[in-house]
Amino acid sequence: MENLNHQEYYYRLYNHILSRSKRVPVDRALSFDMFKNMLYTASEKIIDIDEKVRKDMGAIENTGFYFVPDEATEEEAAAIIEDVKNRKSEAAKKLKQKPKTEEEEAAEAE
Repeated sequence: MENLNHQEYYYRLYNHILSRSKRVPVDRALSFDMFKNMLYTASEKIIDIDEKVRKDMGAIENTGFYFVPDEATEEEAAAIIEDVKNRKSEAAKKLKQKPKTEEEEAAEAE
């Protein structure tokens, strides 16, 4: 006579595997394409609206962040940093604001 605990274990294991095999993967779900398209169109609209508002305000473009490559010389690094500061000050002039000092930018970053 077999052990009933083993029989119950295998029965539960069989039911678990069977239920797992009936689940539909996310990429084959009927709603997957609909949600994917919604996310793509929403992200494109946000980017378009951001660009339009920035042009209307005269603000600088949002490129994320500026970085200095590791292989850049000190002069190239200083030129990149100076270019970023010039862009920010030009945008502030267009918005009729006073350009921020380094201390104000550091305090705002915190």
